[in-house]
Formats: sequence, C-alpha cells, structure tokens
Amino acid sequence: MIDRGQLELDQLTQRLVLSRDRPKRQWLIERIGHIWSPARPRHCSSVTRNGNYLVHANPNRESISAVESFMADPHVNVRIAVAFAIGQRTVDDDIALRNLMRMLDDPHPHVRCAAVYRLVSSPRPSLMKSSDVDRALTNTTWTVRWTIASALHDTSYADRGWETLSNCVPTTDFAFGEWLRYCLPYKRRIAAEPMLKSTVSNRIQEMSPDEPTFGCAKEIANRLLAAR
Repeated sequence: MIDRGQLELDQLTQRLVLSRDRPKRQWLIERIGHIWSPARPRHCSSVTRNGNYLVHANPNRESISAVESFMADPHVNVRIAVAFAIGQRTVDDDIALRNLMRMLDDPHPHVRCAAVYRLVSSPRPSLMKSSDVDRALTNTTWTVRWTIASALHDTSYADRGWETLSNCVPTTDFAFGEWLRYCLPYKRRIAAEPMLKSTVSNRIQEMSPDEPTFGCAKEIANRLLAAR
C-alpha cells in the first residue's frame, strides 16, 4: 500500500529543490513542515478545506537538506517558513537545535522571533549548551532574550534565565506587560526579592488604565505578587 504522506513529501522535496528562485518556495517549505508535524488521529480537525485528510511523514535526509538550503533565502517569509519546518518535533533534536540557533542570528528580527518560538515549543532548551545559552541571552532582540530566559526556568540554566529577566525591568508600559508574562515561571523568585516585588507593585499602580495591555498586565502582576 502506498504511503500517501511519504509520497507527497518526496514530491514536494523534488519541487522545492527546483524552486530556488520561484514564488512557491515558501508554500512548499510550509507544506513540508505540516507533513513533518506529529501524526494526529483521524478526526474532523485533521481534514482540510477540500475534505482531504492531512498526511504525515517523518523527515528524511533529502527533505531536511532541501529545507536547510533556504536558510539564507533573500525573502524574510521564506526564512520564517524554514524556522517553522525545521522546528517541528519530529526533526532530530541536534539538527533542529543547530539550525534554530543559527537563525537566532538572522538579520531580520521576525526571523529571529520565529526561530526562538519554535525552539521553546519543545523540550529543546534543556539540550542547549552553555555557549548557546550565552548567545541567546545576549541577542539583540528582547523577544529572543526574554523567551529563552523564560523557557530556561526548569533547566540547569534557570539562574541565568532569571538573572536576565530580573536585571532588565522595562520602562515602557507595553514592554512591561510583556516582561511580566515572561516572568510567570519565576513567580516564586519574585516573591523572594522584596525590592523587585515592590517595583512590580508600583509599576502596575502607575500604569494608565487606558493602556491596551493594562488589564492583562494587572492580572499577571497580581499572580506574581500573590506567589509565596
């Protein structure tokens, strides 16, 4: 019996190799990423708009190499698609970690953010080397720094993650609301630092209720301040 998933993956890989300067390369990479995604039970959520079941196939050397070859593509959305595909849980951890860490140095911040989101949506932060952690926590994009720092909360690098977050309380209301969200895994540490706890309390009181993120920020701050 023909494996539809493997057949489609092979066909898409062949098309991708020939699509170096063609407009459909982003779609091809995204489609490969969806095929790589973990297999799901056959139910209504696994059906496409055309009524076809989504197919699955494990990544192989040819398809991974084809996707990797677009990591330096001149178009941002193509590189974001590469991060989506290469970050699938079915991709070997060493391959995914190596490529996603490389993409954290991409010239465009949207690509860096896409890479870090794929990196932390799995247990891979626990596999990072000390040099990888240093690179990520000193990234020029604050979203990358805070996302990694938050994800390190249950690893041997938790102290370094918390140090990164606790030493950079933002001054703008929007960034402060985001910072609170990334601090949630460390709520017990905030409870153990009276000065930082006081800073959070004062900042929330100073925030304008008209700020779009005020409601969410206040809710998270209350959770952090109530932690023991």
